[in-house]
Amino acid sequence: MEILVKHKLGTEEAKKRLLNLAEEMKKQYGDQLKNYTEEWKGNIVNVAFKVMGFNIKGEMEVKDDKVVMNGKVPMMLKAFESQVSDQIYTTISKLLK
Repeated sequence: MEILVKHKLGTEEAKKRLLNLAEEMKKQYGDQLKNYTEEWKGNIVNVAFKVMGFNIKGEMEVKDDKVVMNGKVPMMLKAFESQVSDQIYTTISKLLK
């Protein structure tokens, strides 16, 4: 699954705002969000978490005008991949406004 979110913030501001991703997800999913981790290496962050019993992993690359996320959806969620993708897109877009 690849998600592309365009922005006009520049790399550093976008990275700064994405540091709030965990908080935004906690607001959205509450107690259903478990084991959230993120590891930054330059402009790339690897995120992993468990939500509603499913493990989600992805890598986001922050660029000057966009954020590109590549992730894997568990087989049991394949039927809902577009909804998962839309939800992630919405969450990232909100942070980059």
